[in-house]
Amino acid sequence: MELANEVLYLGFGLIFFGLSFNTYHNLKLQFPLHSQKAFWAFSVLCMSLSCFVLVLFPLFKHSLPLLSGSLLMVAAEIGLCLLFKSLNSRPKKWVVMLSLLALLPIGMGLGLIELYQGYEIQVVYLSTITITLSVWQLIELNKQYRKFASIYILFLLVAIIAQIMMWLFRIWTVTSSEYGGTQFHFFNESIPEFIAQVVVVVLYALIYIAISNFYYDQLVASEKQRRHEKEDQMLLALEKLALARDNETGNHIIRTQHYVRALAKQLRESGHYLDKLSNEAIEAMFKAAPLHDIGKVAIPDSILLKAGPLTADEWDIMKTHAAVGESVLLASAANLSVRDQVIQAAIQIAGAHHEKWDGTGYPRGLRGVAIPLEARIMALADMYDALVSQRPYKHGWAYADAIKEIVACKGTHFDPAIVDAFIAAQDEFTLIAEQFKDDIQAANEYVWQQGAVGKMT
Repeated sequence: MELANEVLYLGFGLIFFGLSFNTYHNLKLQFPLHSQKAFWAFSVLCMSLSCFVLVLFPLFKHSLPLLSGSLLMVAAEIGLCLLFKSLNSRPKKWVVMLSLLALLPIGMGLGLIELYQGYEIQVVYLSTITITLSVWQLIELNKQYRKFASIYILFLLVAIIAQIMMWLFRIWTVTSSEYGGTQFHFFNESIPEFIAQVVVVVLYALIYIAISNFYYDQLVASEKQRRHEKEDQMLLALEKLALARDNETGNHIIRTQHYVRALAKQLRESGHYLDKLSNEAIEAMFKAAPLHDIGKVAIPDSILLKAGPLTADEWDIMKTHAAVGESVLLASAANLSVRDQVIQAAIQIAGAHHEKWDGTGYPRGLRGVAIPLEARIMALADMYDALVSQRPYKHGWAYADAIKEIVACKGTHFDPAIVDAFIAAQDEFTLIAEQFKDDIQAANEYVWQQGAVGKMT
């Protein structure tokens, strides 16, 4: 039994030490508060030292390692109490000081029991203290679980309850007539009590692992939120840039966003491109759609705002906006280290939404499925909106006529599957067009502000 105890405490001492070292250094940024980091380090380090000190007990045959190891285990429990309390609110200094000062009378009590009482009383005393601290931990964790129902918090609750059961079982084993008696002492306890000790130590290890995973998940979620906030700021800035230089007006961006989402959802419902149309991918297309013409920032006003038809040379310049838009977004993503689904979709849309299914589009003359799906969807949405929208310089087409024109371009300009999805979703397109219809007076004011009122009437 003595060898089994030494192996148990030495092995788990190394595990706890590894957790205290690696987690504190590798995941130190995951703790929202410095105090949480300190409580974590204090608790897991005390547990590690407790195991190492207890290993020394049979070597010295002295009560000091036993008392020190037991007191360090209680200190580890207090560290967990303070850590769990800090999840709900920052512990006041007097609470921290009082909790740590409690180690003094607890240690004195252990010493007196060692001198004047037997092993059974020592187990009951230590178990009672640990159960009391575990109840405190349960109270704090329950508060946190009510606010944030994490699987790790639930696991911690279950593990601590299991520990309490094991401590109660230890009390029973040392006080029952079947297992109790002065013949038992530390490192020579009964088999049931040894098994209970093993379970308790294993639960401690699982608790510390669950805590580190809980904080790691919080870190990942926080980093993801910060990345999304950074991306949203970038996309908003780029969208404003695109609007400032776009010759479209009003709710064009809102309509095309909704057209894109309607087409993507209809494609998925029809069984097309299922591997590329997850909810996340569709939402990314929706957010990316406003940037489809951002490349127009590089087009001179004399071309962008020209009222009449463009010359061949002017048209060549106009067509560069697709490649320019792609380059702008690639550079923006590279500078901000952002390349998630939204920005990736924006890059695909900006660079290829003027490609055609039959390969006659620009800037690369891509054909068929070589054109990114996001761009193929955007191409139809953009053309439909251009047809049905009224502008100061043109009347909008009737919805039925616009539908006929789109259908006529099936297999040449547009992906046939996307045209089929458009036909199935045409009523939704009409609703979107009506819901976000342009204010023509506002559109005229916009054109006047661009200095083109005389050219575009």
